[in-house]
Amino acid sequence: MKFIIKEGQIERMLFKYLDSQDFEQHKNIIHNETKTLRSAIYFFTPKGSETSVIRYNRWDGSLIIDTDLIDELLIVAGMEEDGENNVFIDLTISEWVEEKLNIKIPVYKIADVSSSSYIGGPVFDRFNNANKKI
Repeated sequence: MKFIIKEGQIERMLFKYLDSQDFEQHKNIIHNETKTLRSAIYFFTPKGSETSVIRYNRWDGSLIIDTDLIDELLIVAGMEEDGENNVFIDLTISEWVEEKLNIKIPVYKIADVSSSSYIGGPVFDRFNNANKKI
């Protein structure tokens, strides 16, 4: 038996899932290596992780999303990993952060934050074309 689930229903389910994660929010963290202040808002998993799964950079308005979180939400939503589904998950996370912080996020970046290059991955302009790298 097949069911048709609307995008809005999946978004609501993912919002509830993200809400249930009890992310720890931290602002303006001092970077361990450079000892510089990072003007950002970080979302850490409550499991005591040392790397954030979401970071909102105040200075440029960008959002950095860990690829592990995207993969986790694809599993929760029962979606296969492909470009279109990944963009849907990215936008859902971005909208969730906008709601939590009461802000608008024009740009988001996909990054493997567990790697040594913390900022990386493709950058997407949300308001012009979500699939267009800038």
